[in-house]
Amino acid sequence: MDDRATVAVLCYHSVAAKTTPTFAALTVDPTLFAEQMAALRECKLDAIRFGEVPAALSQGRSAVAITIDDGLADAADNACPVLAQLGMNATLFVPSGYVGGCSEWLRGADAHRPMLSWNAVESLAHAGFEIGSHGHMHLAADVNPPELVELDARASRYELEDHIGRAVTSFAYPFGYHSAAAQRSVRAAGYRQACAVGELPARMGDNRWALPRLQVDNDTTPEALVAMIQWRPGPPARAWARSKQGVWRLGRRSVGWGPAEAGRLEGAPQ
Repeated sequence: MDDRATVAVLCYHSVAAKTTPTFAALTVDPTLFAEQMAALRECKLDAIRFGEVPAALSQGRSAVAITIDDGLADAADNACPVLAQLGMNATLFVPSGYVGGCSEWLRGADAHRPMLSWNAVESLAHAGFEIGSHGHMHLAADVNPPELVELDARASRYELEDHIGRAVTSFAYPFGYHSAAAQRSVRAAGYRQACAVGELPARMGDNRWALPRLQVDNDTTPEALVAMIQWRPGPPARAWARSKQGVWRLGRRSVGWGPAEAGRLEGAPQ
């Protein structure tokens, strides 16, 4: 067993040829996505589902896990066919309350992005892709009451399981924001692992309720992506990343850092 093993959990949002200025950084062109996946395939690392990450780490097995947040329709149109052709697994984190509609938790033009339909979600699950939860209403888990976070996460799990006919065990914190209370809420809602962002590869000993991910942007070249999954940060780099997360969490609580839509649900109890 290799205690230095890591799993690079890659975080995507949109794979599309067209986007908006405010979502451009999170949108990867389909041609670039295909090149990225081909480069990953050449690395000969197992591409596992997010639900398999804790087991891989406990076994000392390095791998890559591809995750796609937000449940946008372009995941089925542009990302999953490439992954299927290459025989690569992935996890789609779906906010169940918006399936079949639009991304109404966002602002402006971004609120009109088409979402996966329930038929698409079911088809992807049956094709072998893991379906995880991104909450029901895409609530920021760090500033909303823990009771509401748990209720929302549980409702999402029940609805997704009802549609796909299998257990939903993985959760991705909306916007990547979480707290110790949010972790407890997600665990109480019946999930076995959860992911945030963190800008670090996951390794043995990491908190399975806040496993870090590496964000893939619109300018991440295939070569940069390969370097990303091969990165083995030492203690100083990890300490620096953790300290930045701590400062960010403090800023979220004290002065509301982050996008406006990542705040407290209007009317929620204080």
